[in-house]
Amino acid sequence: MKRIRPILVPLAIAAPVAAAPAAAAAQQSVTLDPVVITATRSPLERARTGSSVSVLTAEDIAENPAPTLNETLDSLPGVSIATRGGPGTTASVSVRGSGLPNLAVRVDGIEISDPSQPQVAADLGLLLPGDATRIEVLKGPQSALYGGEAVGGVIDVSTARARGTGVGAQTFVEGGSFGTVSGGATAGAGMERWDFTVSALGFRTDGISAAKNGTEEDGARNLTFSGAGSVDLADWLTVGGAARRVESRVDFDGFPAPAFVLADEDNVSETDLLAGRLFARAALIGGRLTQEVSAQGLAIDRFSDSETLDSRFEGDRVKLEYFGTFAATPGVDLIFGADWTREDIALSDTFSVGETKADSEIAGGFAQVVAAPLEDVTVTAALRLDEHSEFGDFTTWRLTAAWEAAPGTVLRAAAGTGFRAPSNYELFAPPFAPGSPLGNPDLQPEESFGYEAGIDQTLFGGRAQASLTWFDSRTTDLIEYDPALGFTQQDGDSSRRGVEAAVAARLTDWADLSASYTWLLTEGADGLRLQFAPRHDVGALLTLRPTERLRLGLSADYLSGVRSGADNLDPFLLVGASAGYALNESVEATLRVENALDQDYERVRGYGTAGVSVFAGLRARF
Repeated sequence: MKRIRPILVPLAIAAPVAAAPAAAAAQQSVTLDPVVITATRSPLERARTGSSVSVLTAEDIAENPAPTLNETLDSLPGVSIATRGGPGTTASVSVRGSGLPNLAVRVDGIEISDPSQPQVAADLGLLLPGDATRIEVLKGPQSALYGGEAVGGVIDVSTARARGTGVGAQTFVEGGSFGTVSGGATAGAGMERWDFTVSALGFRTDGISAAKNGTEEDGARNLTFSGAGSVDLADWLTVGGAARRVESRVDFDGFPAPAFVLADEDNVSETDLLAGRLFARAALIGGRLTQEVSAQGLAIDRFSDSETLDSRFEGDRVKLEYFGTFAATPGVDLIFGADWTREDIALSDTFSVGETKADSEIAGGFAQVVAAPLEDVTVTAALRLDEHSEFGDFTTWRLTAAWEAAPGTVLRAAAGTGFRAPSNYELFAPPFAPGSPLGNPDLQPEESFGYEAGIDQTLFGGRAQASLTWFDSRTTDLIEYDPALGFTQQDGDSSRRGVEAAVAARLTDWADLSASYTWLLTEGADGLRLQFAPRHDVGALLTLRPTERLRLGLSADYLSGVRSGADNLDPFLLVGASAGYALNESVEATLRVENALDQDYERVRGYGTAGVSVFAGLRARF
């Protein structure tokens, strides 16, 4: 099983140690080791969080060298992706059936969602995971902590830090099927009172046809630069920041699927993203009180060029935030904060006369109490008030409880509410063609309620861990897009409920086995299953270490009951294999095979997927 890892993983251990299948089940997400979770806005050991959370560490990410964050997250239970072509193309990502518009996505504290998207959401196909050292996926309603975009959960990504590690670097390169090449380098330096880290990542592929029946390859390329650092100006004062720049180009086929009127034409989407965050943090009263003020911004420019329609989407976000914590007593912590956000969009296309511009503002404040009334019991209670410039006030809440009922046995429960205001695009977007509807100014916010209950159990003296969770959530007035009507609102409740089960076991000193199963039942107000949410999702991973230098992996992932369009996709089984061999203490050779059975399958009706694929690479650290 995985050993205890700290919140911040130093650069020295951020280097990969082996390759593993991209379809890995959630070995990391079920461990009961006292891993500290930070996405709850109050660092807590996993056993005290009350909510379900999955964690990928630096080692886990390195062992799963996926090209984009989409594929990295697909290894976790309850998380599924619906890709529209090869790597880099647009994908729908859901956590227990909640899509990206209902997930807050943060990278080094920067909200990375795109304000110009039809529904404000992060494009995870833009994010290369090569500099990530930790990913937390906090599941269930989190609006009371993060605001409206966190209805279904939070995806929190941290990149490499070098505080106290001296000077270090890591680099990797990988190439293989479909003319795919990826690589990158991260370097940093850090002493006791300061640190900085910089990264450069790149990815390109000739790709496959985005249209399942197309013949033209639709490629992609991505160049990403990032940096972060901090310095202690005094024993009690730290300032720092982080920044990220992404330049992406993706070929795509026409629409709609499966007809693809413009398939095999030169359709291109280019994206330029720039985001950054600055902060100042003060520790007072002997560290019992911490206060942080920060400012962040994001600017994104997307341009799509097709045979009949050229479109430009520009989005900007500015956010100011205050965040504080106070250790009131040895058993009670107070967490509180306030924030203000402004989002602007400018849209134009072939048929528009000038630009369509829109903006919105939202201000909010929250407070959370974390208390341990008994040694083995932890409860949290959070309340938040938001005021939207278009829709007025919204109040959300969140409650959790965790009880270590016996050594190795943790019972937990969580409940909360959420809301998502319609995006500027949903309200005011111009039609794609004269007379066709798109934006709908009459839309109202979606509101939701969800809860979960589960048990985590350590077995056989710590050689195995198991987890079982029941979850249920409901959304009122769900907003959807209809090609004939534009954005519309379902009158009634949409539901998502199911069970997540996972187990991880150390079979021998050189063999680990993990497996997970998610059963998900969804239903819209119209009585139909929600799009792209699999009814059954099964994953398994066998990892062997026959020698100190050699690591072997075999994975399997089975999905069925995925609705795409008017009906369900055919079930499919993906099998992957991998190997990693340490040439010396610093350099490792890797080999991985995806879709080893060469399955012909779909994740979205009418869109292509890759057959058997082979990739080889080298990774080094200094």
